[in-house]
Amino acid sequence: MKKFAVLAIAALVSASAFADDLGGAAINVNDTWYKANGWDSGFDFCTGGQFGAESLGEIYSLTLGGQIQFWGSLTGDGISGQLGYKFDSDESSVNFLDLNWGWTDGGNGNQVWQTGGADFTGTSIDISGLSDGEHTLSVWFKGSNGSGDQYDSNGNNNYVATFTKATAVPEPATMSLLGLGALAMVIRRKLSK
Repeated sequence: MKKFAVLAIAALVSASAFADDLGGAAINVNDTWYKANGWDSGFDFCTGGQFGAESLGEIYSLTLGGQIQFWGSLTGDGISGQLGYKFDSDESSVNFLDLNWGWTDGGNGNQVWQTGGADFTGTSIDISGLSDGEHTLSVWFKGSNGSGDQYDSNGNNNYVATFTKATAVPEPATMSLLGLGALAMVIRRKLSK
């Protein structure tokens, strides 16, 4: 077990370009957690299945968060991480969320660098610029300890789920105004007869 922890630390320190070197990752979308890479030990709260195989269905808004687990006993000094995301194949839409809740003990020598527990609500993502209809959401994770970066990016293919952006439902105030307008037209028509 000690050898494994040492190997894990060595892997973390060495720089690696888009390799699947993080111990595990999970994605929070609209308050539902998904396993990123299928490794589910320590992510029992994941209720949405594996992210890469998911359709998120019809959505009006998007909340996104993430969690990373490193293998082996690590200290939290200088360790940080980000969740990257983009829509469709548009490289100009690449964004990063800082995952900054720090380290907690995952047990058995595993240290979990995370954004929070199963009730974490994430960060609201602006999707107003997307057209209505089908889209893809790609995500990946980056962990750093100041000596190098490690990625969990599904073999450089990222984790990709689909969703349908729906037309926003009118607010209740708007619906009330429309209703009053329709009522006024009916009353005016009856009075003119």
